[in-house]
Amino acid sequence: MMYTIQQKVPIYYAGTRGPVILCLHGAGHSAMSFACIAHFLKPTYQIISFDFRGHGHNKSPDEANMAQSTLINDTDEVMNFLMKKYSDFSFVILGHSMGGAIATKFVEKALLFPSCKYIENIKGVCFISTHCRRCGRRNSP
Repeated sequence: MMYTIQQKVPIYYAGTRGPVILCLHGAGHSAMSFACIAHFLKPTYQIISFDFRGHGHNKSPDEANMAQSTLINDTDEVMNFLMKKYSDFSFVILGHSMGGAIATKFVEKALLFPSCKYIENIKGVCFISTHCRRCGRRNSP
């Protein structure tokens, strides 16, 4: 299922029960990077992902502005949108590559602002690496 925020940011949903996993994709990827994970986790979790500006089907007017602060603000906009429907749910933020960096700074920003309405919902942050340190092989998400 897909919704859009102000007809510019596509948000993809899978699953209908359990905690929410908000997935942040890596540079050069899209929300579809998490399709396989969503397939396996949707029986027990609600998987939500969105396309960052300049990626996938995002239609933000300033798509070339890939500044970290801009992507953090975009994530904040998505989270505020999600809280209208999921305010009673726990969230885990899952970031891959660039998405992991954004997840870290996003949660840090939320912790620093007492007025943040969703910080109590965030129960954890998780990261996916595409590089296996043991064998040195690179894998797709």
